[in-house]
Amino acid sequence: MKKIAEQEAKRAYHEALKKREEFVKKNNLVRKRYEDMLSKVRKWKPPTPDHVDLKKFMIQQLEDSIEFDCFIPEMPQRLSGEEYKEQQIKKALDDIDYHEKNMLKKWIGYAKEINGCFYYENR
Repeated sequence: MKKIAEQEAKRAYHEALKKREEFVKKNNLVRKRYEDMLSKVRKWKPPTPDHVDLKKFMIQQLEDSIEFDCFIPEMPQRLSGEEYKEQQIKKALDDIDYHEKNMLKKWIGYAKEINGCFYYENR
């Protein structure tokens, strides 16, 4: 069982590395497009004094977008088989808890609909 957990931890780590690499590649393309546009906006000469604030606004929007959209995610953490197994068990238990709570809310909602006029809330 330990061997399986180690293999799964290794697989999950390599999958996370691959996803991170794909994310970084995509972000680099997005960053390049933003920076190309930012360069064009900085070179742009506003045709009237009324357009000066527009240029400042465009620069600010592009700089903010670069900062927000083009971050580099942290490297994934390589877990041991035991750590990975514990993490997966915790995730499963959290999912069960979440869905049990939501299921209860749904059933209460259905009961209210079914009972219709027979349901009275204490006020």
